[in-house]
Amino acid sequence: MATVLILGGPGAGEWYCVPENRPLVVGQDVQVGARLARTAAAVRHLEIRCDPRDGRYYALDLGAPSGVHRNGRRIPPFQPLDDGDCLEVGDTRLLFTRRDFATEGQAHAFLNTHADDRLPDTPQHEAV
Repeated sequence: MATVLILGGPGAGEWYCVPENRPLVVGQDVQVGARLARTAAAVRHLEIRCDPRDGRYYALDLGAPSGVHRNGRRIPPFQPLDDGDCLEVGDTRLLFTRRDFATEGQAHAFLNTHADDRLPDTPQHEAV
């Protein structure tokens, strides 16, 4: 299992589990697994899934005009993720980790000690 933590933007501090057996959809829709309310994200902006063949997690850009950025660079439609990757979805910054947290306290402790400055407060994206 993996976890996505909201680093910045609306919902900062929230966290979502990414199970190995089903994808986590991120966006504004009330029926997605990680709902980003009050944000510039699309209704269904990003999907994170585990490939059972290799055990790796992947980010799938679901076609929002603003795209998805990984560590400051816009990703192609299907991008492998590494532990510690920072993702930008609209005006929300996310941290992807392969760690699994049993409690909210564990997730917040991890966030407080591992949320480095990989992404500035105002994202500066590289040209594609």
